[in-house]
Amino acid sequence: MNLTPFLALVALGGGLPEVEDVRYRMFDLGPARTGREAGFSVNSNGWVVGNRWVGPGWVWRPDRGWFQLPTYRGFRFTVGRAVNDRNEIACMLDGGGRNQAAVWSEAEGLRLIPMPPGLIFLWTFGMNNKGEIVGWAQQGESSVARGWLYRPGQGTVALGPAAGPFSALAKAVNGNTDVVGDSVLKKTLTAVAWPGGEGLTVLGHPPEGGVYVESVNDLGDITVTEGTVGVKQDVRWSDGRWEDLGSFPGTGQGWGAFWITDERWVFGATWLDGVPHAAIWRPGVGTRVLADLVDDSKLGYTIHAVLQASKNGLLTGWASKPGDRLTRPILLVPYPRRTKGG
Repeated sequence: MNLTPFLALVALGGGLPEVEDVRYRMFDLGPARTGREAGFSVNSNGWVVGNRWVGPGWVWRPDRGWFQLPTYRGFRFTVGRAVNDRNEIACMLDGGGRNQAAVWSEAEGLRLIPMPPGLIFLWTFGMNNKGEIVGWAQQGESSVARGWLYRPGQGTVALGPAAGPFSALAKAVNGNTDVVGDSVLKKTLTAVAWPGGEGLTVLGHPPEGGVYVESVNDLGDITVTEGTVGVKQDVRWSDGRWEDLGSFPGTGQGWGAFWITDERWVFGATWLDGVPHAAIWRPGVGTRVLADLVDDSKLGYTIHAVLQASKNGLLTGWASKPGDRLTRPILLVPYPRRTKGG
Protein backbone atom coordinates (compact mmCIF):
# COMPACT_ATOMS: atom_id res chain seq x y z
CA MET A 1 0.00 0.00 0.00
CA ASN A 2 1.75 3.16 -1.20
CA LEU A 3 0.33 6.22 0.57
CA THR A 4 3.19 8.56 -0.38
CA PRO A 5 1.15 10.69 -2.87
CA PHE A 6 -1.70 11.09 -0.37
CA LEU A 7 0.66 11.92 2.50
CA ALA A 8 2.38 14.50 0.29
CA LEU A 9 -0.95 16.29 -0.06
CA VAL A 10 -1.18 16.48 3.72
CA ALA A 11 2.28 18.05 3.94
CA LEU A 12 1.37 20.63 1.30
CA GLY A 13 -1.87 21.32 3.14
CA GLY A 14 0.01 22.63 6.17
CA GLY A 15 -1.02 20.13 8.85
CA LEU A 16 -4.34 19.95 10.62
CA PRO A 17 -7.22 21.20 8.44
CA GLU A 18 -9.55 24.04 9.36
CA VAL A 19 -12.03 22.97 12.04
CA GLU A 20 -15.02 23.23 9.73
CA ASP A 21 -13.19 21.39 6.92
CA VAL A 22 -11.69 18.42 8.75
CA ARG A 23 -12.27 15.03 7.15
CA TYR A 24 -10.22 11.86 7.34
CA ARG A 25 -9.50 8.93 5.06
CA MET A 26 -8.88 5.64 6.85
CA PHE A 27 -6.24 3.10 5.82
CA ASP A 28 -6.33 -0.44 7.19
CA LEU A 29 -2.69 -1.37 7.79
CA GLY A 30 -3.48 -5.03 7.30
CA PRO A 31 -5.35 -7.87 8.95
CA ALA A 32 -4.19 -8.88 12.39
CA ARG A 33 -1.26 -11.24 11.93
CA THR A 34 0.33 -12.90 14.96
CA GLY A 35 -1.67 -10.56 17.15
CA ARG A 36 -0.87 -7.20 15.58
CA GLU A 37 -3.67 -5.19 17.10
CA ALA A 38 -3.07 -1.44 17.35
CA GLY A 39 -0.94 1.46 16.19
CA PHE A 40 0.54 3.20 19.25
CA SER A 41 2.54 6.03 17.67
CA VAL A 42 2.70 7.84 14.31
CA ASN A 43 5.04 10.47 12.87
CA SER A 44 4.55 13.11 10.18
CA ASN A 45 6.04 10.79 7.54
CA GLY A 46 3.33 8.18 8.10
CA TRP A 47 5.47 5.70 10.03
CA VAL A 48 3.39 3.76 12.57
CA VAL A 49 4.70 1.65 15.45
CA GLY A 50 2.58 -0.67 17.54
CA ASN A 51 2.24 -4.13 19.00
CA ARG A 52 -0.18 -6.68 20.34
CA TRP A 53 -0.20 -4.97 23.77
CA VAL A 54 2.01 -7.77 25.13
CA GLY A 55 4.48 -9.31 22.71
CA PRO A 56 6.74 -8.44 19.77
CA GLY A 57 6.30 -5.00 18.25
CA TRP A 58 6.15 -3.96 14.61
CA VAL A 59 6.67 -0.96 12.36
CA TRP A 60 4.66 0.04 9.28
CA ARG A 61 5.82 2.67 6.82
CA PRO A 62 4.18 3.86 3.58
CA ASP A 63 7.07 2.89 1.29
CA ARG A 64 7.87 -0.50 2.83
CA GLY A 65 4.87 -1.88 4.68
CA TRP A 66 5.38 -4.10 7.71
CA PHE A 67 8.71 -4.94 9.31
CA GLN A 68 9.86 -6.07 12.73
CA LEU A 69 12.57 -4.36 14.75
CA PRO A 70 15.77 -6.33 15.50
CA THR A 71 16.73 -7.38 19.00
CA TYR A 72 19.83 -8.46 20.89
CA ARG A 73 20.83 -11.93 22.00
CA GLY A 74 19.49 -12.53 25.48
CA PHE A 75 16.30 -10.55 24.88
CA ARG A 76 13.03 -12.11 23.75
CA PHE A 77 11.86 -9.34 21.43
CA THR A 78 11.83 -5.58 20.79
CA VAL A 79 8.78 -3.32 21.14
CA GLY A 80 8.68 0.08 19.46
CA ARG A 81 7.02 2.53 21.85
CA ALA A 82 7.20 5.86 19.98
CA VAL A 83 8.42 7.28 16.66
CA ASN A 84 9.51 10.87 15.99
CA ASP A 85 9.73 12.94 12.81
CA ARG A 86 13.39 11.97 12.35
CA ASN A 87 12.18 8.36 11.96
CA GLU A 88 13.84 7.37 15.24
CA ILE A 89 11.98 4.77 17.29
CA ALA A 90 12.11 4.56 21.09
CA CYS A 91 12.18 0.88 22.00
CA MET A 92 11.95 -1.51 24.90
CA LEU A 93 13.83 -4.81 24.72
CA ASP A 94 11.93 -7.48 26.65
CA GLY A 95 14.29 -9.59 28.71
CA GLY A 96 11.73 -11.60 30.64
CA GLY A 97 12.22 -9.68 33.89
CA ARG A 98 15.16 -7.46 32.96
CA ASN A 99 14.14 -5.05 30.22
CA GLN A 100 16.41 -2.64 28.35
CA ALA A 101 15.72 0.75 26.76
CA ALA A 102 16.97 1.32 23.22
CA VAL A 103 16.56 3.56 20.20
CA TRP A 104 16.45 2.41 16.56
CA SER A 105 17.04 4.28 13.32
CA GLU A 106 17.61 3.00 9.80
CA ALA A 107 21.03 4.65 9.63
CA GLU A 108 22.39 3.56 13.02
CA GLY A 109 20.41 0.42 13.81
CA LEU A 110 19.46 -0.57 17.36
CA ARG A 111 21.41 1.23 20.10
CA LEU A 112 21.11 0.51 23.81
CA ILE A 113 20.29 3.35 26.22
CA PRO A 114 22.33 2.90 29.42
CA MET A 115 20.47 3.41 32.68
CA PRO A 116 21.73 5.23 35.80
CA PRO A 117 23.08 2.87 38.48
CA GLY A 118 20.45 1.05 40.51
CA LEU A 119 17.59 1.26 38.00
CA ILE A 120 16.36 -2.11 36.69
CA PHE A 121 13.30 -3.70 35.03
CA LEU A 122 12.45 -0.63 33.04
CA TRP A 123 9.72 0.52 30.66
CA THR A 124 10.05 2.93 27.74
CA PHE A 125 7.23 5.40 27.05
CA GLY A 126 7.41 8.78 25.28
CA MET A 127 9.74 10.46 22.77
CA ASN A 128 10.01 13.94 21.21
CA ASN A 129 11.43 15.21 17.92
CA LYS A 130 14.78 15.98 19.56
CA GLY A 131 15.22 12.28 20.25
CA GLU A 132 14.70 12.66 24.01
CA ILE A 133 13.06 9.59 25.55
CA VAL A 134 11.33 9.01 28.89
CA GLY A 135 10.16 6.03 30.87
CA TRP A 136 10.35 4.52 34.32
CA ALA A 137 12.39 1.87 36.07
CA GLN A 138 12.37 -0.03 39.32
CA GLN A 139 14.80 1.31 41.92
CA GLY A 140 16.93 -1.68 42.89
CA GLU A 141 14.97 -4.60 44.31
CA SER A 142 12.42 -2.30 45.95
CA SER A 143 8.90 -1.65 44.68
CA VAL A 144 9.69 2.05 44.20
CA ALA A 145 9.76 3.23 40.56
CA ARG A 146 11.68 6.24 39.26
CA GLY A 147 11.18 8.18 36.05
CA TRP A 148 14.13 8.56 33.70
CA LEU A 149 15.05 10.93 30.88
CA TYR A 150 17.46 10.17 28.03
CA ARG A 151 19.04 13.03 26.07
CA PRO A 152 21.07 12.13 22.94
CA GLY A 153 24.74 12.86 23.52
CA GLN A 154 24.16 13.46 27.24
CA GLY A 155 23.02 10.10 28.52
CA THR A 156 20.25 9.16 30.94
CA VAL A 157 19.33 10.70 34.29
CA ALA A 158 16.98 9.49 37.01
CA LEU A 159 14.20 12.00 37.55
CA GLY A 160 13.50 13.23 41.06
CA PRO A 161 11.16 10.98 43.06
CA ALA A 162 7.91 11.98 44.65
CA ALA A 163 7.88 12.90 48.32
CA GLY A 164 8.20 9.88 50.58
CA PRO A 165 8.53 6.24 49.51
CA PHE A 166 6.31 6.60 46.46
CA SER A 167 6.82 5.83 42.81
CA ALA A 168 6.85 8.52 40.12
CA LEU A 169 6.50 7.33 36.53
CA ALA A 170 7.57 9.41 33.51
CA LYS A 171 5.05 8.92 30.66
CA ALA A 172 5.56 11.67 28.02
CA VAL A 173 7.92 14.45 26.98
CA ASN A 174 7.26 17.48 24.76
CA GLY A 175 9.53 19.57 22.55
CA ASN A 176 10.55 21.75 25.52
CA THR A 177 11.72 18.70 27.51
CA ASP A 178 8.77 19.08 29.89
CA VAL A 179 8.29 15.57 31.26
CA VAL A 180 4.94 14.47 32.71
CA GLY A 181 3.78 11.35 34.49
CA ASP A 182 1.93 10.13 37.54
CA SER A 183 2.58 9.08 41.13
CA VAL A 184 0.57 7.66 44.01
CA LEU A 185 0.40 10.33 46.70
CA LYS A 186 -1.83 9.98 49.76
CA LYS A 187 -3.25 6.79 48.21
CA THR A 188 -4.44 8.66 45.09
CA LEU A 189 -2.95 8.51 41.60
CA THR A 190 -1.73 12.06 40.98
CA ALA A 191 -0.34 13.90 37.93
CA VAL A 192 3.26 15.10 38.26
CA ALA A 193 5.73 16.93 36.01
CA TRP A 194 9.43 17.64 35.65
CA PRO A 195 9.49 21.03 33.80
CA GLY A 196 12.48 21.14 31.50
CA GLY A 197 13.47 17.71 32.78
CA GLU A 198 14.36 19.14 36.20
CA GLY A 199 12.76 19.07 39.68
CA LEU A 200 9.44 17.32 40.27
CA THR A 201 6.22 19.35 40.52
CA VAL A 202 2.95 17.85 41.75
CA LEU A 203 0.03 18.85 39.50
CA GLY A 204 -2.60 17.10 41.61
CA HIS A 205 -5.81 15.50 40.39
CA PRO A 206 -9.40 16.57 39.77
CA PRO A 207 -11.90 16.38 42.66
CA GLU A 208 -13.41 13.19 41.23
CA GLY A 209 -10.30 11.12 41.89
CA GLY A 210 -6.96 9.87 40.58
CA VAL A 211 -5.67 10.03 37.02
CA TYR A 212 -3.35 8.25 34.59
CA VAL A 213 -1.27 10.72 32.57
CA GLU A 214 -1.28 10.02 28.83
CA SER A 215 0.33 12.86 26.80
CA VAL A 216 1.66 16.44 26.79
CA ASN A 217 1.75 18.99 23.96
CA ASP A 218 4.32 21.73 23.36
CA LEU A 219 2.09 24.23 25.18
CA GLY A 220 2.29 22.12 28.32
CA ASP A 221 -1.33 20.89 28.27
CA ILE A 222 -1.64 17.26 29.29
CA THR A 223 -4.32 14.64 28.82
CA VAL A 224 -5.19 12.06 31.40
CA THR A 225 -7.65 9.24 31.77
CA GLU A 226 -9.71 9.07 34.92
CA GLY A 227 -11.70 5.89 34.65
CA THR A 228 -13.59 6.76 31.48
CA VAL A 229 -13.61 10.54 32.01
CA GLY A 230 -11.20 12.64 29.94
CA VAL A 231 -9.70 15.77 31.46
CA LYS A 232 -6.72 17.94 30.64
CA GLN A 233 -4.49 19.99 32.92
CA ASP A 234 -3.23 23.50 32.25
CA VAL A 235 0.56 23.48 32.55
CA ARG A 236 0.72 26.70 34.65
CA TRP A 237 1.54 25.11 37.98
CA SER A 238 0.86 28.18 40.10
CA ASP A 239 -2.71 28.60 38.93
CA GLY A 240 -3.24 25.32 37.10
CA ARG A 241 -6.78 24.09 36.73
CA TRP A 242 -8.52 20.94 35.57
CA GLU A 243 -10.81 21.22 32.59
CA ASP A 244 -13.32 18.39 32.32
CA LEU A 245 -13.97 17.61 28.67
CA GLY A 246 -17.47 16.49 29.60
CA SER A 247 -19.55 13.44 28.86
CA PHE A 248 -20.34 12.23 25.40
CA PRO A 249 -23.32 14.12 23.88
CA GLY A 250 -26.66 12.47 24.44
CA THR A 251 -25.32 9.56 26.48
CA GLY A 252 -23.86 10.91 29.70
CA GLN A 253 -20.94 8.56 29.05
CA GLY A 254 -17.45 9.83 29.81
CA TRP A 255 -14.39 9.08 27.73
CA GLY A 256 -10.64 8.61 27.89
CA ALA A 257 -8.35 11.31 26.48
CA PHE A 258 -5.19 9.72 25.06
CA TRP A 259 -3.55 12.50 23.02
CA ILE A 260 -3.56 16.30 22.73
CA THR A 261 -2.15 18.27 19.79
CA ASP A 262 -0.55 21.72 19.85
CA GLU A 263 -3.88 23.02 18.50
CA ARG A 264 -5.47 21.52 21.66
CA TRP A 265 -7.44 18.90 19.75
CA VAL A 266 -7.93 15.89 22.02
CA PHE A 267 -8.29 12.30 20.75
CA GLY A 268 -9.31 9.18 22.62
CA ALA A 269 -12.20 6.76 23.03
CA THR A 270 -15.64 6.51 24.57
CA TRP A 271 -17.91 3.53 25.25
CA LEU A 272 -21.22 3.44 23.38
CA ASP A 273 -23.53 0.45 23.80
CA GLY A 274 -20.70 -1.47 25.43
CA VAL A 275 -18.27 -0.93 22.52
CA PRO A 276 -15.33 1.52 22.45
CA HIS A 277 -15.53 4.20 19.75
CA ALA A 278 -12.84 6.74 18.83
CA ALA A 279 -13.71 10.27 19.94
CA ILE A 280 -12.41 13.78 19.27
CA TRP A 281 -12.76 17.00 21.28
CA ARG A 282 -12.04 20.41 19.69
CA PRO A 283 -12.00 23.83 21.35
CA GLY A 284 -15.24 25.65 20.64
CA VAL A 285 -16.75 22.55 19.06
CA GLY A 286 -16.83 19.90 21.79
CA THR A 287 -16.88 16.13 21.54
CA ARG A 288 -18.12 13.84 18.80
CA VAL A 289 -17.57 10.36 17.39
CA LEU A 290 -14.50 10.47 15.17
CA ALA A 291 -16.13 8.15 12.62
CA ASP A 292 -18.50 11.02 11.76
CA LEU A 293 -15.48 12.81 10.29
CA VAL A 294 -14.19 9.84 8.26
CA ASP A 295 -15.21 9.34 4.61
CA ASP A 296 -16.53 6.12 3.01
CA SER A 297 -13.21 4.40 3.69
CA LYS A 298 -14.65 3.57 7.15
CA LEU A 299 -17.57 1.53 5.75
CA GLY A 300 -17.74 -1.89 7.41
CA TYR A 301 -15.36 -0.87 10.21
CA THR A 302 -15.76 0.22 13.81
CA ILE A 303 -13.04 2.71 14.73
CA HIS A 304 -12.39 1.94 18.39
CA ALA A 305 -9.74 4.44 19.52
CA VAL A 306 -7.09 6.95 18.48
CA LEU A 307 -3.92 6.77 20.56
CA GLN A 308 -1.70 9.40 18.95
CA ALA A 309 -1.57 12.20 16.37
CA SER A 310 1.48 13.43 14.46
CA LYS A 311 2.49 17.08 14.13
CA ASN A 312 0.75 17.27 10.73
CA GLY A 313 -2.44 15.58 11.90
CA LEU A 314 -2.02 11.90 10.99
CA LEU A 315 -3.76 9.61 13.49
CA THR A 316 -3.24 6.00 14.53
CA GLY A 317 -5.16 3.58 16.71
CA TRP A 318 -7.27 0.52 16.08
CA ALA A 319 -10.46 -0.64 14.38
CA SER A 320 -12.31 -3.87 13.62
CA LYS A 321 -14.63 -5.46 11.08
CA PRO A 322 -17.40 -7.98 11.75
CA GLY A 323 -15.84 -11.39 12.20
CA ASP A 324 -12.43 -10.08 13.25
CA ARG A 325 -10.86 -12.12 16.04
CA LEU A 326 -8.32 -9.36 16.66
CA THR A 327 -8.49 -5.63 16.04
CA ARG A 328 -6.63 -3.96 13.17
CA PRO A 329 -4.11 -1.10 13.31
CA ILE A 330 -5.19 1.90 11.26
CA LEU A 331 -3.85 5.17 9.87
CA LEU A 332 -6.20 8.15 9.51
CA VAL A 333 -5.07 10.87 7.10
CA PRO A 334 -6.70 14.33 7.16
CA TYR A 335 -7.78 15.94 3.93
CA PRO A 336 -5.66 18.91 2.79
CA ARG A 337 -6.45 22.36 4.12
CA ARG A 338 -8.71 24.40 1.84
CA THR A 339 -7.46 27.91 1.02
CA LYS A 340 -9.52 30.98 0.21
CA GLY A 341 -10.87 30.79 -3.30
CA GLY A 342 -9.79 27.12 -3.53
